[in-house]
Amino acid sequence: MASLYALFADQSNGEFFTILFLGLIFLAVVLYKNDIIEKRHLRPTGFDKALIYASGFIALFCGILLFGKLLFPDNVDSLLLLLGLREALKSATLSFQSVVLGILSLLM
Repeated sequence: MASLYALFADQSNGEFFTILFLGLIFLAVVLYKNDIIEKRHLRPTGFDKALIYASGFIALFCGILLFGKLLFPDNVDSLLLLLGLREALKSATLSFQSVVLGILSLLM
């Protein structure tokens, strides 16, 4: 349990897991919305299409960032800085780490 705590406490690993978590959430939105539309035999509205495409784009972008984090971490940091997402990722990582480390400390 202590090794799992140390894994999530590291800033770089925290960023990786935050991006992974966000990507999986947006992928789940796409899959859920498509599933509901198919099961009920509905035509997707304009809002549904926009939600699916935007969530799919964000999930794809998160996947690209994860791939880049594994192979070219410096380039991903430069890309995030260029897009102005560096501070947002740091804030999201801090929140994610606080929640995960809080849960892990309760389990220890």
